Amino acid sequence: MAYTTIDVDPSIGAVGALVSGVDLSAELAAETVAELRHAWLQHHILFFRDQDLAPAQQAQFAANFGELDVYPFMNALDAHANVIPIIKEPESTLNFGGAWHTDTSYLAQPPKATVLYGVEVPDEGGDTLFANATRAYVDLSDGLKQTLESLSGIYTARLVHGSGGGYNQVAAMSDLGESYC
Repeated sequence: MAYTTIDVDPSIGAVGALVSGVDLSAELAAETVAELRHAWLQHHILFFRDQDLAPAQQAQFAANFGELDVYPFMNALDAHANVIPIIKEPESTLNFGGAWHTDTSYLAQPPKATVLYGVEVPDEGGDTLFANATRAYVDLSDGLKQTLESLSGIYTARLVHGSGGGYNQVAAMSDLGESYC
């Protein structure tokens, strides 16, 4: 697809594309939203640099991709019920979502996407890592694909958020701060 309202650079590899030429704080034209959706479906993760978003603008941008949800395990910002702060102080030993996961995959109908907006990030370390599960599956041998297709999985938040779960320990509660329910 030839993009006319945005620039899409897929050179960062199989995990996504860098998008520029768009101000996410503004209301986006239908053509721009269509191009962003196409780029997202093609590259799975879109990265935007040098954006300045208030919580309402972050939610407005996310709403271009579908209905917004309310995350059940964190306290949202007072200014917007669909935006949650994820804060990790330098002295914290645990961070929210620090293990490999797919956001809210335990729901019967999980959201189709997550928007992560970095406000204050370290110059090095503290990286959020991403994986392209579609590409990983495509690259499997036919035999392993056949084996996996016969399996079923059970998704639950209980091991992390349930009674006795990792995030309900005293040390975790202090690291996760006031945002954690």
